[in-house]
Amino acid sequence: MTFAFAGYSFPAINEHMYETPPEAPARISHYWGLSGDTEIRSGGGSRLIHLRVVLRDNYPTYAALAERLRLLHRLVNTHGSLHIVGTVNRSFANCTFLGFSQGQDRGDGPLPDIAGTMGGGWWIRGVCTWRDLGPAGVE
Repeated sequence: MTFAFAGYSFPAINEHMYETPPEAPARISHYWGLSGDTEIRSGGGSRLIHLRVVLRDNYPTYAALAERLRLLHRLVNTHGSLHIVGTVNRSFANCTFLGFSQGQDRGDGPLPDIAGTMGGGWWIRGVCTWRDLGPAGVE
């Protein structure tokens, strides 16, 4: 499994993807002399996409994994297409990468795969977040 964004591919174990509902922009006004409020709504707005992943690609050293993490940090605020490949494939055309957050548990790494259960090398678990600017739905 993997995910690809803005022309870069990231071998990973995609653990869980979740999306927030599209923002619902609204202006609520109260007019003097009228009881109740008035609400003006526009179409659906953007939403957040969170992908919990284990980044692993047989990185032989921590330095090799760290270089890949630096690439993720350089991609912050980059706009492009997001493709998530796994049990269910998903694509989003209009996304801005907001960043990678390392997992908060002690076992989230970065750690070497001493047991070889993930093919060897170094790995890290965390969450990648994008803002989907396009209309709600799957491409």
